Amino acid sequence: KYKELTPYSGCKFGIKFCSFGKYSCIGWQGPEAEKCDGKGIDEDCDREIDENVSKPLDIVLVLDESCSMSVHINSLITTTVSWIKKYSSRDNLRCSLITASSSILSLDGLVILEQNFSNVNDFISILQIQHYGDTGMEATLDAIYNISTSSNPLGLTWAPGANKVIIVYSDENPQTWMTPRLTEFQAINEAMINNVSVYVFTDTYSLWTWDSWNAQIFSDGNDLEKALDQIISFNSCK
Repeated sequence: KYKELTPYSGCKFGIKFCSFGKYSCIGWQGPEAEKCDGKGIDEDCDREIDENVSKPLDIVLVLDESCSMSVHINSLITTTVSWIKKYSSRDNLRCSLITASSSILSLDGLVILEQNFSNVNDFISILQIQHYGDTGMEATLDAIYNISTSSNPLGLTWAPGANKVIIVYSDENPQTWMTPRLTEFQAINEAMINNVSVYVFTDTYSLWTWDSWNAQIFSDGNDLEKALDQIISFNSCK
């Protein structure tokens, strides 16, 4: 039997056999040329996915820092750092961090730009100091709308020609605290017409409330990392 070298590697160990004085390796799979095919596989086994064959990609992480996220936030940050570190040498990948809601009580219900687009290492630095607070007005729907809309009220410095991705971490239903209140249709429509891909990670109880979005349940460690790798691979290869 063989095992994968990493959760995202295309290379595999094999079993060495000796038969009639000759050695053979069964199940071994060595490195091959990197492909940009949206499968999230590291074909050349250098711990990077779709490097040098991908299009520019800008990712906005929307982080819910409300009180109920105390159960999830540390694990999510740890896994996200482990995931994005693999892409630190990729010049055409940039990340931004937005909180909705922030951990700061006076900012409850607001969409806060914590860091504009930056390289992976700068993004990791700002992400690692985030924590949950006593807030409870999760403005995730407002965040998706304000990130996606062409009026760009947050002042995001999108790279010309980059593919645009939003990743949301929240354990609550999609909410709006803008005046007037948004509808889900408005947020969905704004993302669609401006070619912004939205992915949501939430808990079991809130999953059904995100039915209109590309949503999945929070997972631990390698499963979440694999899902995030596939997001990068798919959106780099479009």
